[in-house]
Amino acid sequence: MSDGGKIKLTSPFTWQIPVAEAIESLGLNGNCFVVDLKPKAQRIVALYELLAVWGYSVWGYGPEWWGWTPIMLKLRGLVVDENVEQFAEQGNSKENFTVELNPDHACIYTFLHLAGSFNKDGQLEETWNFPGRSSTNSALLWPDAFEFFVGKARDGC
Repeated sequence: MSDGGKIKLTSPFTWQIPVAEAIESLGLNGNCFVVDLKPKAQRIVALYELLAVWGYSVWGYGPEWWGWTPIMLKLRGLVVDENVEQFAEQGNSKENFTVELNPDHACIYTFLHLAGSFNKDGQLEETWNFPGRSSTNSALLWPDAFEFFVGKARDGC
């Protein structure tokens, strides 16, 4: 909604980043966004292409402002838990590699959550960082957020 040229949002605010379109808009055609899911692993390589990001930003006002944003990432497995030595023997490195895509790894989803959200005026609030290491930092999804993400996943790969 707009109010005198200002954006007014309602909570929850859902959003999507189609990564290929974002890359193209930056003039980087022919490139993709690769994520190393296990950067500290010494024996395996786990490289995934980021295809899309969906967010479910929620906020409220109590004694003070609060907000959180669970996100769902849509990934394509490029190099899925491959032995690092075999990967290197094929002339590959994490920075420069060639792979044959496996149809079984074409569509993979993962969830994270960020500390922050938008406020009602559409401005970012808080850090939007991932929470620190904790035994409870998984993305808790209330039914409405879960249904949003399931609907997006059902749209297919």
